[in-house]
Amino acid sequence: MLIYSFPYVLQVVCALILMVRDGSLKKVFSQWTLVGSLTASGLPAAIYALQNSLLQISYKNLDSLTFSILNQTKVFFTAFFTYIILRYVHKFLFFIGTLFIAFELY
Repeated sequence: MLIYSFPYVLQVVCALILMVRDGSLKKVFSQWTLVGSLTASGLPAAIYALQNSLLQISYKNLDSLTFSILNQTKVFFTAFFTYIILRYVHKFLFFIGTLFIAFELY
């Protein structure tokens, strides 16, 4: 478990070092609020948890080919529902990548 979490700990330490060096760490901590943090991370986390629960149900009820195709379309559906729910428009390069994924499936 310690070996698995080491890269994440290293990422956090590097980010903190760079923020201290840049001088932006105090600004970020002074502007941080619990409500803002939960708003930014709560909705994606809830969608991710729902998506994983539905994946487990579909794994039990679908044949392997259908499940694999639906599992590969997660990125496309995540981008689509991000646009619908948050009204966030992705960059043009993201749409090109999504088209490559869609053509790869068929």
